[in-house]
Amino acid sequence: MEAFRRSSALPALSPSRRDDRGVRADSVTNQLRTLAKQKPGKRRALVLEPIEQSKSNSSQDEYVRGATLARSSVQKQIQGPVTLQCLVDDFVQAAGEGNLGKVDHYIRGGIPIDLKHSVLEYTALHASAALHNDVVTKHLVQAGADVDALTKAHETTLHLAARYKSHAVAEEVLRNHAKMRSLNKDDMTAMEVAGDIQAHTMEQLLEPPPDPPSHLRTTAIASTSIALAWTSHCVATSAYQFRVSWALQGSISEFSEISSTTSFRIVNLMPASTYRITVQAGNLTAGWSANSEELMTETEGDAPNAMTAPTITQVSDCSISMRIRLPQANGADITRVGIQFQCTGGISDVTTATFRKLLRPSDEHHRWETVLCDIMFMRNCEGDHMDGYKEHTVSGLLPGHVYYFRVKAYNRFGWSPDGEISDGIGTNDTPKIVSRSARSMMLVWTKPYSTELIDKYQIQTRASYSTKWDVVAQDIREQRVEVVDLIPATAYSIRVVPHYALRGWEDTDKCVYTELISTDATVPEPPVNFSVVDRTANSITLTWEMPRCNGHAVLGYHVDYRSSESGEEEWTVANAAVSVVQRQYALENLLPGQTYAIRVRAFNTLGSGEFVYLSNPASTYAFLPPTAPICTARTSFSLDITWQDGDLPSTQGQITYTPPAFLYYVEMCQVESHGQYNEDFLQSLALSASWTTVSSSLRERCASISGLTPLGCYCFRIRASPVQNDTAASVRSPVSQVVQTLRRM
Repeated sequence: MEAFRRSSALPALSPSRRDDRGVRADSVTNQLRTLAKQKPGKRRALVLEPIEQSKSNSSQDEYVRGATLARSSVQKQIQGPVTLQCLVDDFVQAAGEGNLGKVDHYIRGGIPIDLKHSVLEYTALHASAALHNDVVTKHLVQAGADVDALTKAHETTLHLAARYKSHAVAEEVLRNHAKMRSLNKDDMTAMEVAGDIQAHTMEQLLEPPPDPPSHLRTTAIASTSIALAWTSHCVATSAYQFRVSWALQGSISEFSEISSTTSFRIVNLMPASTYRITVQAGNLTAGWSANSEELMTETEGDAPNAMTAPTITQVSDCSISMRIRLPQANGADITRVGIQFQCTGGISDVTTATFRKLLRPSDEHHRWETVLCDIMFMRNCEGDHMDGYKEHTVSGLLPGHVYYFRVKAYNRFGWSPDGEISDGIGTNDTPKIVSRSARSMMLVWTKPYSTELIDKYQIQTRASYSTKWDVVAQDIREQRVEVVDLIPATAYSIRVVPHYALRGWEDTDKCVYTELISTDATVPEPPVNFSVVDRTANSITLTWEMPRCNGHAVLGYHVDYRSSESGEEEWTVANAAVSVVQRQYALENLLPGQTYAIRVRAFNTLGSGEFVYLSNPASTYAFLPPTAPICTARTSFSLDITWQDGDLPSTQGQITYTPPAFLYYVEMCQVESHGQYNEDFLQSLALSASWTTVSSSLRERCASISGLTPLGCYCFRIRASPVQNDTAASVRSPVSQVVQTLRRM
């Protein structure tokens, strides 16, 4: 801003050129008085003529030389009507000359952007229409200029851009929704003005959208497609396109395609469904017309859609129950359902060579057995959101074998295509997880098929990150158990090992295990390695490591503390949310010589975890560090510095604090002379710079440091240590400001 004021200021004048009131002859005040005394001319322009371009094409150079008024001057001068009109005239002329810097200056000064020139009677936006680029126009539009404002001849900016063949200006105002059908005093639109001067490219740009097509009709209807035709009212010589839009009745989703002819076929429709169809005409320059009259039509019926895989609801030794979702009827009621199944082998007999075959059903049609079911005799599913679902049980299956299922539906149009194939289901085989939490799973299983007596079971788990199976429960008499002490957000495989009364435990290699199933996510574990890394008289710096997140990323930490010596029972929240990227946190504004109990916990989107406490309460030092030293005198080779003992923060001003007697040590660091010394720089010096002790065991709070380099830059800090307590840790003051010695005389 200071540089802007320097560039906008008028050249300084000598005192001899001021008038009797002390005002310079060519000051801004006298210039505006002269403009106010001038009377506007009588000439009127019926048609906007381009204002003569300035000799310099660089408005920025003129802007830098200070040709425009300072913003504050403009804001003061627009208060008077005569002075305001003079400024408006200059503003309009600057827009016509393409002087972007001057235009921007007036806009920032608050000049009314839509006022007209006193003689030419048009606005700055009208004046910019004569330019062959849209830089000034775009700036005025962004500042709020009215793109539909009229001149004396009732011409808009679009009329003038057409008259002077300024494509860039026309495109800019069209992008800002300028009216294309506005009429001038000769009842001509902007497109007609362009045609009158044979500006054919501009005429195409300003061409309004065409009339909508008519007589929209269907020529052929199928179950998944509709063929359309319509009548076009477009000029044959223009490159027109048509946009066909359609939507399912009752739906808010609409689809569209582009056609270059007056016919089109809509495909991938739903059978026996009603669609709303409209057509628009348009081209690249004129845009799109309004929609044609809406056509409502319905597709033909068809066989049912392919069915989704059935959902298995119950498995026994020789039967499997399933829930079937009926497909869309497609115009005719579904009367029958065909359940097809295929057995790929027994689980107990599988080998490495046949394992792949067990998991891959054959595509050959004769390998699938079919059970036909009349839809009227199938059971309806009970429960909410179960409309359109049926239940059926396929019996007569082999125990311990893997089966695959798929379903087909039938209506009067025929059978549906083959449906999706279900996952392989083993009878009396894989245990099922019926419920789970962050640290437990409820497991149920059916009794394996066997001629021997099974008297108990053993449960084993294996985490996804391990190859070892762990026994988590044994001597289970029932066919259900809750597996506990699991790790949150961890995938497990679980297997049930039966125990035969006569021959003992089953070979675990023959026991089938569940697929990987993950426990639920939960709140994080407590942070680890919680400890104190630093402390002062009124602060304690803590550190910890990120705990296990348990499925959701740790978002931050909560830190609480309370004083052990004051008898406080309630915990004080130090910070509601410490950032997750922080590994250290400093408790500020603590009392000197106090002992504090501190705890921290992590939180994620599911909530906060458990607190972890410091193993031992932490104490602040019983004294405060000195203040940062300041320089009181300097020469070419020495600096005198002084400092004060530390004091409590203002928030603790009610506490009486008497500092002990100290021995002071002055530490010095020489820095480069580059002039960029901010707080971050000083903090970096305190952490990483090399410090030298230049004065020791001082009892006074001042020191004179000699033997320095002329024009050298130095920083100082004070280390204080109590006189009567040699074992107490010392404290350091903040780093002083950078001090420079004098030039050598």
